[in-house]
Amino acid sequence: MVYALWMLPLLVMVLACSDDAPGPLGIVAPVRPPDVLLVVLDTVRADALSAYGNPRPTSPQVAAVADAGVRFADVTAEGSWTWPSHATLFTGLPPWEHGAHLAPPADGGVQVGPDPFHARALRTDVPTLAEQFSAAGYRTVSVSGNRLIGEDFGLTRGFEHAVTPGDDPAVVAAATAALSQPDDRPLLLFVNLYGAHAPFDVQPVSWLREHPLLQPEAQPPWLAPYLTRERTRLNYFLQPAGADRIGLFAYMRGELELPEAGRALLRDVYEGEVSAVDYQLHLLLKAWQAARGGEQIVAVTSDHGELLGERLSMEHGRLVYPELVRIPLVIAAPGRLTAGQVVHTPVQLSQVAPTLLELAGIQDGDSLVDVAAGGAGPPTIRAAAWRDHFWAEQVGARMDQGWRLCRVGSEAVIFGEKQGLELYQIDADPGMHDDLARVEPARAAALRDSGCTFPESAPTADVVASPDALQHLEAMGYIEPSTP
Repeated sequence: MVYALWMLPLLVMVLACSDDAPGPLGIVAPVRPPDVLLVVLDTVRADALSAYGNPRPTSPQVAAVADAGVRFADVTAEGSWTWPSHATLFTGLPPWEHGAHLAPPADGGVQVGPDPFHARALRTDVPTLAEQFSAAGYRTVSVSGNRLIGEDFGLTRGFEHAVTPGDDPAVVAAATAALSQPDDRPLLLFVNLYGAHAPFDVQPVSWLREHPLLQPEAQPPWLAPYLTRERTRLNYFLQPAGADRIGLFAYMRGELELPEAGRALLRDVYEGEVSAVDYQLHLLLKAWQAARGGEQIVAVTSDHGELLGERLSMEHGRLVYPELVRIPLVIAAPGRLTAGQVVHTPVQLSQVAPTLLELAGIQDGDSLVDVAAGGAGPPTIRAAAWRDHFWAEQVGARMDQGWRLCRVGSEAVIFGEKQGLELYQIDADPGMHDDLARVEPARAAALRDSGCTFPESAPTADVVASPDALQHLEAMGYIEPSTP
Protein backbone atom coordinates (compact mmCIF):
# COMPACT_ATOMS: atom_id res chain seq x y z
CA MET A 1 0.00 0.00 0.00
CA VAL A 2 1.62 3.24 -1.15
CA TYR A 3 0.49 6.70 -0.18
CA ALA A 4 1.93 10.14 0.44
CA LEU A 5 3.05 10.52 4.00
CA TRP A 6 1.54 13.20 6.17
CA MET A 7 4.21 14.81 8.32
CA LEU A 8 3.82 17.10 11.26
CA PRO A 9 5.68 20.30 10.37
CA LEU A 10 9.00 20.19 12.16
CA LEU A 11 9.29 23.97 12.38
CA VAL A 12 5.87 24.93 13.69
CA MET A 13 5.43 27.44 16.46
CA VAL A 14 6.53 26.55 19.96
CA LEU A 15 3.70 25.37 22.16
CA ALA A 16 3.29 27.86 24.98
CA CYS A 17 0.20 26.69 26.73
CA SER A 18 0.65 28.76 29.88
CA ASP A 19 2.55 31.74 28.51
CA ASP A 20 1.45 34.85 26.66
CA ALA A 21 2.63 36.16 23.32
CA PRO A 22 3.10 39.87 22.41
CA GLY A 23 0.51 41.14 19.92
CA PRO A 24 0.19 44.36 17.90
CA LEU A 25 1.48 47.49 19.65
CA GLY A 26 3.06 45.33 22.32
CA ILE A 27 -0.28 44.19 23.72
CA VAL A 28 0.03 40.78 25.35
CA ALA A 29 -2.65 38.35 24.21
CA PRO A 30 -3.19 34.82 25.50
CA VAL A 31 -2.01 32.01 23.25
CA ARG A 32 -4.74 29.60 22.20
CA PRO A 33 -4.26 26.17 23.83
CA PRO A 34 -3.17 23.41 21.47
CA ASP A 35 -5.57 21.03 19.80
CA VAL A 36 -5.02 17.42 20.81
CA LEU A 37 -5.57 14.28 18.73
CA LEU A 38 -5.40 10.94 20.55
CA VAL A 39 -5.58 7.85 18.34
CA VAL A 40 -5.82 4.22 19.42
CA LEU A 41 -4.87 1.60 16.84
CA ASP A 42 -7.02 -1.09 18.39
CA THR A 43 -5.38 -4.53 18.77
CA VAL A 44 -2.03 -3.47 17.27
CA ARG A 45 1.00 -5.02 18.92
CA ALA A 46 4.25 -3.08 18.69
CA ASP A 47 6.23 -5.68 16.75
CA ALA A 48 3.67 -5.62 13.91
CA LEU A 49 4.73 -2.08 12.98
CA SER A 50 7.58 -1.17 10.66
CA ALA A 51 8.04 1.81 12.98
CA TYR A 52 9.02 -0.78 15.62
CA GLY A 53 11.28 -2.95 13.50
CA ASN A 54 8.94 -5.04 11.35
CA PRO A 55 10.72 -5.47 7.98
CA ARG A 56 7.42 -5.12 6.13
CA PRO A 57 6.19 -1.55 5.40
CA THR A 58 3.19 -1.88 7.68
CA SER A 59 3.24 1.56 9.33
CA PRO A 60 4.83 4.42 7.35
CA GLN A 61 2.32 6.84 8.88
CA VAL A 62 3.15 5.88 12.45
CA ALA A 63 6.81 6.26 11.52
CA ALA A 64 6.13 9.74 10.15
CA VAL A 65 4.54 10.82 13.45
CA ALA A 66 7.49 9.30 15.31
CA ASP A 67 9.93 11.26 13.12
CA ALA A 68 8.05 14.43 14.02
CA GLY A 69 8.04 13.57 17.71
CA VAL A 70 9.04 10.85 20.14
CA ARG A 71 8.82 7.09 19.76
CA PHE A 72 8.64 5.25 23.06
CA ALA A 73 10.26 1.91 22.33
CA ASP A 74 9.22 -0.04 25.43
CA VAL A 75 5.58 0.55 26.40
CA THR A 76 3.42 -1.80 28.46
CA ALA A 77 -0.37 -1.63 28.64
CA GLU A 78 -1.63 -2.44 32.10
CA GLY A 79 -4.54 -4.39 30.61
CA SER A 80 -4.68 -6.84 27.72
CA TRP A 81 -8.05 -6.04 26.15
CA THR A 82 -10.15 -3.06 25.16
CA TRP A 83 -12.18 -2.40 28.28
CA PRO A 84 -9.47 -2.05 30.97
CA SER A 85 -6.92 -0.47 28.63
CA HIS A 86 -9.19 2.31 27.36
CA ALA A 87 -10.25 3.02 30.92
CA THR A 88 -6.57 3.33 31.82
CA LEU A 89 -5.95 5.60 28.84
CA PHE A 90 -8.84 7.83 29.91
CA THR A 91 -7.99 7.99 33.62
CA GLY A 92 -4.24 7.49 34.02
CA LEU A 93 -4.95 4.68 36.49
CA PRO A 94 -4.26 0.94 36.13
CA PRO A 95 -7.25 -1.43 35.94
CA TRP A 96 -6.91 -2.64 39.52
CA GLU A 97 -7.48 0.96 40.61
CA HIS A 98 -10.10 2.24 38.15
CA GLY A 99 -12.12 -0.98 38.44
CA ALA A 100 -13.02 -1.59 34.77
CA HIS A 101 -12.03 -5.19 34.07
CA LEU A 102 -13.40 -8.72 33.85
CA ALA A 103 -15.28 -9.98 36.89
CA PRO A 104 -16.91 -13.24 37.96
CA PRO A 105 -20.59 -13.41 36.97
CA ALA A 106 -21.66 -13.20 40.61
CA ASP A 107 -19.96 -9.81 40.87
CA GLY A 108 -22.25 -8.26 38.25
CA GLY A 109 -20.75 -5.41 36.28
CA VAL A 110 -21.22 -4.94 32.56
CA GLN A 111 -22.74 -8.07 31.06
CA VAL A 112 -21.64 -8.20 27.44
CA GLY A 113 -23.27 -11.34 26.23
CA PRO A 114 -25.50 -14.31 26.91
CA ASP A 115 -22.53 -16.30 28.21
CA PRO A 116 -20.85 -15.52 31.56
CA PHE A 117 -18.66 -12.71 30.19
CA HIS A 118 -18.88 -9.87 32.65
CA ALA A 119 -16.87 -6.74 33.26
CA ARG A 120 -17.05 -4.21 36.01
CA ALA A 121 -17.78 -0.59 35.22
CA LEU A 122 -15.35 2.30 35.54
CA ARG A 123 -15.40 3.99 38.93
CA THR A 124 -17.60 7.07 38.86
CA ASP A 125 -15.43 9.04 41.29
CA VAL A 126 -12.39 9.01 38.99
CA PRO A 127 -12.06 12.05 36.69
CA THR A 128 -11.62 11.17 33.04
CA LEU A 129 -9.31 12.78 30.50
CA ALA A 130 -12.31 14.20 28.64
CA GLU A 131 -13.75 15.69 31.82
CA GLN A 132 -10.46 17.39 32.63
CA PHE A 133 -10.06 18.77 29.12
CA SER A 134 -13.70 19.91 29.10
CA ALA A 135 -13.20 21.72 32.41
CA ALA A 136 -10.23 23.50 30.83
CA GLY A 137 -12.45 24.86 28.05
CA TYR A 138 -11.93 22.20 25.40
CA ARG A 139 -14.49 20.79 23.01
CA THR A 140 -14.27 17.01 23.46
CA VAL A 141 -15.19 14.48 20.77
CA SER A 142 -14.89 10.68 20.66
CA VAL A 143 -15.21 8.71 17.41
CA SER A 144 -14.70 4.97 17.83
CA GLY A 145 -14.82 1.91 15.63
CA ASN A 146 -14.98 -0.25 18.76
CA ARG A 147 -18.51 -0.48 20.14
CA LEU A 148 -17.23 -0.85 23.70
CA ILE A 149 -16.07 2.77 23.49
CA GLY A 150 -19.62 4.01 23.20
CA GLU A 151 -22.08 5.74 25.45
CA ASP A 152 -23.69 2.45 26.49
CA PHE A 153 -20.74 1.46 28.65
CA GLY A 154 -19.60 4.65 30.35
CA LEU A 155 -16.01 5.03 29.16
CA THR A 156 -16.88 8.14 27.13
CA ARG A 157 -17.87 10.11 30.22
CA GLY A 158 -16.85 13.73 29.70
CA PHE A 159 -16.99 13.67 25.90
CA GLU A 160 -19.71 16.07 24.79
CA HIS A 161 -20.02 14.18 21.51
CA ALA A 162 -19.36 10.42 21.23
CA VAL A 163 -20.22 8.21 18.25
CA THR A 164 -19.46 4.68 17.04
CA PRO A 165 -20.12 5.02 13.30
CA GLY A 166 -18.90 1.63 12.07
CA ASP A 167 -15.77 0.54 10.20
CA ASP A 168 -12.58 2.57 9.95
CA PRO A 169 -13.49 4.52 6.78
CA ALA A 170 -16.72 5.57 8.53
CA VAL A 171 -14.73 6.50 11.63
CA VAL A 172 -12.37 8.70 9.61
CA ALA A 173 -15.33 10.30 7.82
CA ALA A 174 -17.04 11.06 11.14
CA ALA A 175 -13.83 12.45 12.62
CA THR A 176 -13.31 14.61 9.53
CA ALA A 177 -16.85 15.91 9.88
CA ALA A 178 -16.21 16.76 13.51
CA LEU A 179 -13.11 18.71 12.47
CA SER A 180 -15.16 20.82 10.08
CA GLN A 181 -17.70 21.96 12.67
CA PRO A 182 -17.27 25.63 13.60
CA ASP A 183 -16.18 26.06 17.21
CA ASP A 184 -13.73 28.55 18.70
CA ARG A 185 -12.68 26.24 21.50
CA PRO A 186 -9.55 24.09 21.32
CA LEU A 187 -10.31 20.47 20.49
CA LEU A 188 -9.61 17.12 22.11
CA LEU A 189 -10.41 14.49 19.50
CA PHE A 190 -10.20 10.81 20.42
CA VAL A 191 -10.31 8.27 17.58
CA ASN A 192 -10.32 4.47 17.78
CA LEU A 193 -9.37 2.68 14.55
CA TYR A 194 -10.58 -0.89 14.83
CA GLY A 195 -9.49 -2.60 11.62
CA ALA A 196 -6.75 -4.81 13.10
CA HIS A 197 -9.23 -6.60 15.38
CA ALA A 198 -10.28 -10.13 14.44
CA PRO A 199 -11.95 -11.40 12.30
CA PHE A 200 -9.27 -10.42 9.76
CA ASP A 201 -9.99 -9.20 6.25
CA VAL A 202 -7.46 -10.21 3.61
CA GLN A 203 -6.05 -6.88 2.45
CA PRO A 204 -4.53 -6.26 -1.03
CA VAL A 205 -1.00 -5.84 0.32
CA SER A 206 2.06 -7.11 -1.51
CA TRP A 207 2.72 -10.10 0.76
CA LEU A 208 -0.83 -11.44 0.38
CA ARG A 209 -1.59 -10.88 -3.32
CA GLU A 210 0.04 -14.14 -4.43
CA HIS A 211 0.09 -15.95 -1.10
CA PRO A 212 0.22 -19.70 -1.88
CA LEU A 213 -2.27 -20.70 0.83
CA LEU A 214 -4.84 -18.24 -0.48
CA GLN A 215 -4.94 -19.78 -3.95
CA PRO A 216 -8.07 -21.92 -4.57
CA GLU A 217 -6.11 -24.92 -5.80
CA ALA A 218 -3.80 -24.93 -2.75
CA GLN A 219 -6.22 -24.30 0.08
CA PRO A 220 -5.46 -26.88 2.83
CA PRO A 221 -8.25 -28.67 4.74
CA TRP A 222 -7.44 -27.00 8.08
CA LEU A 223 -7.90 -23.55 6.53
CA ALA A 224 -11.04 -24.07 4.46
CA PRO A 225 -13.61 -23.82 7.30
CA TYR A 226 -12.26 -20.45 8.44
CA LEU A 227 -11.70 -18.71 5.09
CA THR A 228 -14.58 -17.22 3.15
CA ARG A 229 -15.30 -18.62 -0.30
CA GLU A 230 -14.02 -15.40 -1.88
CA ARG A 231 -10.87 -15.70 0.28
CA THR A 232 -11.45 -12.20 1.64
CA ARG A 233 -11.79 -12.94 5.36
CA LEU A 234 -10.05 -15.22 7.86
CA ASN A 235 -12.34 -15.88 10.80
CA TYR A 236 -11.41 -18.36 13.55
CA PHE A 237 -14.57 -17.45 15.49
CA LEU A 238 -16.48 -19.74 13.10
CA GLN A 239 -17.64 -23.20 14.15
CA PRO A 240 -17.31 -25.64 11.25
CA ALA A 241 -20.12 -28.06 10.51
CA GLY A 242 -19.85 -31.07 12.78
CA ALA A 243 -17.29 -29.42 15.09
CA ASP A 244 -17.84 -29.13 18.83
CA ARG A 245 -16.54 -25.55 19.14
CA ILE A 246 -15.26 -22.53 17.26
CA GLY A 247 -11.79 -22.67 15.71
CA LEU A 248 -10.28 -20.32 18.30
CA PHE A 249 -11.20 -22.62 21.18
CA ALA A 250 -10.37 -25.78 19.27
CA TYR A 251 -6.85 -24.52 18.63
CA MET A 252 -6.31 -23.45 22.25
CA ARG A 253 -7.50 -26.86 23.47
CA GLY A 254 -5.05 -28.61 21.16
CA GLU A 255 -7.84 -30.11 19.05
CA LEU A 256 -7.08 -28.07 15.93
CA GLU A 257 -3.53 -28.50 14.72
CA LEU A 258 -2.28 -25.36 13.06
CA PRO A 259 0.97 -25.99 11.15
CA GLU A 260 3.77 -23.48 11.08
CA ALA A 261 2.54 -22.28 7.68
CA GLY A 262 -0.88 -21.65 9.21
CA ARG A 263 0.52 -19.53 12.02
CA ALA A 264 2.60 -17.63 9.46
CA LEU A 265 -0.54 -17.00 7.37
CA LEU A 266 -2.36 -15.70 10.43
CA ARG A 267 0.48 -13.26 11.03
CA ASP A 268 0.56 -12.27 7.35
CA VAL A 269 -3.16 -11.50 7.25
CA TYR A 270 -3.01 -9.63 10.57
CA GLU A 271 -0.14 -7.46 9.34
CA GLY A 272 -2.17 -6.69 6.23
CA GLU A 273 -4.89 -5.36 8.51
CA VAL A 274 -2.32 -3.30 10.42
CA SER A 275 -1.17 -1.79 7.13
CA ALA A 276 -4.77 -0.89 6.25
CA VAL A 277 -5.24 0.76 9.64
CA ASP A 278 -2.06 2.79 9.10
CA TYR A 279 -3.54 4.03 5.82
CA GLN A 280 -6.70 5.15 7.61
CA LEU A 281 -4.46 6.92 10.12
CA HIS A 282 -2.85 8.69 7.17
CA LEU A 283 -6.26 9.90 5.94
CA LEU A 284 -7.21 11.01 9.44
CA LEU A 285 -4.00 12.99 9.94
CA LYS A 286 -4.28 14.52 6.51
CA ALA A 287 -7.74 15.82 7.48
CA TRP A 288 -6.47 16.89 10.91
CA GLN A 289 -3.60 18.87 9.47
CA ALA A 290 -5.82 20.57 6.88
CA ALA A 291 -8.45 21.53 9.46
CA ARG A 292 -6.38 22.45 12.50
CA GLY A 293 -2.82 23.48 11.62
CA GLY A 294 -0.84 25.62 14.06
CA GLU A 295 -0.59 24.32 17.58
CA GLN A 296 -1.27 20.63 17.76
CA ILE A 297 -0.44 17.55 19.77
CA VAL A 298 -0.76 14.11 18.21
CA ALA A 299 -0.48 10.87 20.18
CA VAL A 300 -0.85 7.44 18.57
CA THR A 301 -0.90 4.27 20.65
CA SER A 302 -2.75 0.97 21.04
CA ASP A 303 -4.83 -0.61 23.76
CA HIS A 304 -3.34 -4.11 23.50
CA GLY A 305 -1.82 -6.58 21.08
CA GLU A 306 -2.90 -9.95 19.72
CA LEU A 307 -1.78 -13.54 20.09
CA LEU A 308 -1.40 -15.11 16.65
CA GLY A 309 -0.87 -18.74 17.56
CA GLU A 310 2.04 -18.14 19.93
CA ARG A 311 1.90 -19.93 23.29
CA LEU A 312 -0.90 -22.13 21.92
CA SER A 313 -3.17 -19.07 22.09
CA MET A 314 -5.08 -16.64 19.92
CA GLU A 315 -7.00 -13.42 20.45
CA HIS A 316 -6.36 -11.21 23.51
CA GLY A 317 -7.24 -10.60 27.14
CA ARG A 318 -6.85 -13.11 29.98
CA LEU A 319 -3.03 -13.38 29.58
CA VAL A 320 -0.21 -10.85 30.01
CA TYR A 321 2.58 -11.90 27.64
CA PRO A 322 4.44 -9.32 25.51
CA GLU A 323 2.40 -10.18 22.41
CA LEU A 324 -0.57 -8.75 24.31
CA VAL A 325 0.75 -5.92 26.48
CA ARG A 326 3.72 -4.55 24.49
CA ILE A 327 2.20 -1.67 22.51
CA PRO A 328 3.36 1.26 20.36
CA LEU A 329 3.32 4.89 21.48
CA VAL A 330 4.42 7.92 19.45
CA ILE A 331 3.76 11.50 20.51
CA ALA A 332 4.43 14.62 18.46
CA ALA A 333 4.29 17.95 20.29
CA PRO A 334 6.37 20.51 18.39
CA GLY A 335 8.25 22.82 20.70
CA ARG A 336 7.70 20.64 23.73
CA LEU A 337 9.10 17.26 22.69
CA THR A 338 12.27 17.10 20.62
CA ALA A 339 11.54 15.59 17.22
CA GLY A 340 13.16 12.33 16.16
CA GLN A 341 13.76 10.94 19.65
CA VAL A 342 13.59 7.27 20.54
CA VAL A 343 13.09 6.69 24.26
CA HIS A 344 14.09 3.23 25.46
CA THR A 345 13.11 3.73 29.11
CA PRO A 346 10.26 1.33 29.98
CA VAL A 347 6.97 3.20 30.45
CA GLN A 348 3.26 2.42 30.86
CA LEU A 349 0.02 3.28 29.06
CA SER A 350 -1.28 4.96 32.22
CA GLN A 351 1.26 7.76 31.71
CA VAL A 352 -0.36 8.95 28.47
CA ALA A 353 -3.25 10.84 30.12
CA PRO A 354 -1.05 12.95 32.43
CA THR A 355 1.31 13.55 29.50
CA LEU A 356 -1.45 15.03 27.35
CA LEU A 357 -2.69 17.14 30.26
CA GLU A 358 0.82 18.51 30.79
CA LEU A 359 1.49 19.15 27.11
CA ALA A 360 -1.81 21.03 26.87
CA GLY A 361 -0.89 23.15 29.87
CA ILE A 362 -3.79 21.89 32.00
CA GLN A 363 -1.89 20.24 34.84
CA ASP A 364 1.43 18.63 35.66
CA GLY A 365 1.69 15.03 36.76
CA ASP A 366 3.55 11.75 36.40
CA SER A 367 3.95 12.25 32.67
CA LEU A 368 6.27 11.18 29.89
CA VAL A 369 7.57 14.70 29.31
CA ASP A 370 10.28 14.20 31.93
CA VAL A 371 11.01 10.69 30.66
CA ALA A 372 11.54 12.06 27.14
CA ALA A 373 13.97 14.57 28.63
CA GLY A 374 16.01 11.76 30.22
CA GLY A 375 14.11 11.26 33.46
CA ALA A 376 13.38 7.95 35.11
CA GLY A 377 10.42 5.76 34.26
CA PRO A 378 8.20 3.85 36.68
CA PRO A 379 10.17 1.70 39.14
CA THR A 380 7.86 -1.24 38.44
CA ILE A 381 6.13 -2.15 35.20
CA ARG A 382 2.89 -4.02 35.80
CA ALA A 383 0.04 -5.56 33.83
CA ALA A 384 -2.93 -7.66 34.85
CA ALA A 385 -5.56 -9.96 33.41
CA TRP A 386 -8.61 -11.27 35.20
CA ARG A 387 -10.20 -14.68 35.42
CA ASP A 388 -12.67 -15.60 32.67
CA HIS A 389 -14.91 -18.48 33.72
CA PHE A 390 -16.47 -18.94 30.29
CA TRP A 391 -13.09 -19.19 28.54
CA ALA A 392 -11.88 -21.54 31.26
CA GLU A 393 -14.81 -23.83 30.50
CA GLN A 394 -13.97 -23.74 26.80
CA VAL A 395 -10.17 -23.80 26.89
CA GLY A 396 -8.92 -24.87 30.31
CA ALA A 397 -7.82 -23.69 33.73
CA ARG A 398 -5.07 -21.36 32.46
CA MET A 399 -7.82 -18.86 31.57
CA ASP A 400 -9.05 -18.90 35.17
CA GLN A 401 -5.87 -17.76 36.90
CA GLY A 402 -5.96 -13.96 36.91
CA TRP A 403 -2.44 -13.56 35.55
CA ARG A 404 -0.14 -10.73 36.65
CA LEU A 405 3.05 -9.33 35.10
CA CYS A 406 5.56 -7.56 37.32
CA ARG A 407 8.81 -6.22 35.89
CA VAL A 408 11.58 -4.64 37.91
CA GLY A 409 14.71 -3.60 36.06
CA SER A 410 15.74 -6.39 33.70
CA GLU A 411 13.73 -9.09 35.47
CA ALA A 412 10.06 -9.95 35.17
CA VAL A 413 7.71 -12.47 36.71
CA ILE A 414 4.34 -13.71 35.54
CA PHE A 415 2.16 -15.40 38.13
CA GLY A 416 -1.45 -16.45 38.64
CA GLU A 417 -3.87 -16.21 41.52
CA LYS A 418 -4.02 -19.98 41.95
CA GLN A 419 -0.92 -21.38 40.32
CA GLY A 420 1.95 -20.60 38.02
CA LEU A 421 5.15 -18.61 38.42
CA GLU A 422 7.47 -17.69 35.56
CA LEU A 423 10.72 -15.72 35.57
CA TYR A 424 12.32 -13.92 32.62
CA GLN A 425 15.45 -11.87 31.95
CA ILE A 426 14.23 -9.05 29.71
CA ASP A 427 17.62 -7.89 28.42
CA ALA A 428 18.54 -11.32 27.08
CA ASP A 429 14.99 -12.44 26.31
CA PRO A 430 12.74 -9.44 25.52
CA GLY A 431 10.04 -11.68 24.05
CA MET A 432 9.85 -13.61 27.32
CA HIS A 433 10.12 -17.14 25.96
CA ASP A 434 12.78 -18.70 28.24
CA ASP A 435 11.17 -19.31 31.64
CA LEU A 436 13.96 -19.36 34.23
CA ALA A 437 11.71 -20.18 37.19
CA ARG A 438 12.32 -23.85 36.53
CA VAL A 439 15.97 -23.42 37.52
CA GLU A 440 15.66 -20.37 39.79
CA PRO A 441 12.35 -20.82 41.66
CA ALA A 442 13.59 -18.98 44.75
CA ARG A 443 14.60 -15.95 42.70
CA ALA A 444 11.22 -15.91 40.96
CA ALA A 445 9.36 -16.11 44.28
CA ALA A 446 11.50 -13.36 45.80
CA LEU A 447 10.74 -11.00 42.93
CA ARG A 448 7.02 -11.78 43.09
CA ASP A 449 6.92 -11.15 46.83
CA SER A 450 9.01 -7.96 46.84
CA GLY A 451 6.41 -5.30 46.12
CA CYS A 452 4.58 -6.81 43.14
CA THR A 453 1.18 -5.85 44.52
CA PHE A 454 -2.04 -5.13 42.68
CA PRO A 455 -4.36 -3.52 45.26
CA GLU A 456 -7.90 -3.56 43.88
CA SER A 457 -10.54 -0.89 44.29
CA ALA A 458 -13.97 -1.75 45.65
CA PRO A 459 -16.33 -3.40 43.11
CA THR A 460 -18.19 -0.89 40.99
CA ALA A 461 -21.91 -0.65 40.27
CA ASP A 462 -23.66 -3.08 37.93
CA VAL A 463 -24.32 -2.03 34.33
CA VAL A 464 -26.03 -4.20 31.71
CA ALA A 465 -25.40 -3.65 28.01
CA SER A 466 -28.32 -2.68 25.79
CA PRO A 467 -29.67 -5.16 23.20
CA ASP A 468 -28.32 -2.93 20.44
CA ALA A 469 -24.86 -2.95 22.00
CA LEU A 470 -24.96 -6.75 22.37
CA GLN A 471 -25.82 -7.09 18.69
CA HIS A 472 -22.81 -5.01 17.72
CA LEU A 473 -20.49 -6.89 20.09
CA GLU A 474 -21.66 -10.19 18.64
CA ALA A 475 -20.87 -8.97 15.12
CA MET A 476 -17.41 -7.91 16.32
CA GLY A 477 -16.64 -11.35 17.80
CA TYR A 478 -16.65 -10.28 21.45
CA ILE A 479 -19.45 -12.64 22.40
CA GLU A 480 -20.86 -15.94 21.21
CA PRO A 481 -23.84 -15.73 18.83
CA SER A 482 -27.07 -15.89 20.79
CA THR A 483 -29.37 -18.80 20.13
CA PRO A 484 -32.81 -18.04 18.67
